[in-house]
Amino acid sequence: MNRCRTCKFWSLWPSKPDTTNSVQVGQVGVCHRFPPIVPHGATKTMGGIYAATHEENWCGEHRQAIDASDQRPHNPELYETD
Repeated sequence: MNRCRTCKFWSLWPSKPDTTNSVQVGQVGVCHRFPPIVPHGATKTMGGIYAATHEENWCGEHRQAIDASDQRPHNPELYETD
């Protein structure tokens, strides 16, 4: 099955190791298939929010990345607005 980690719309979200329990969390990323949503009551300085997904998730919109081993980390600074 096609998973988020191999999709061209998915980017890895850099994360710290989970020290709260011994369960392996895995990789979390964001899906850029659809535009970000703006939460109700957001201020002008807040950017939109993309859907956070686990690398093992899947959906019906999957498009194979050209090189899935070359996933770029998600950089929230790119989406900040003044």
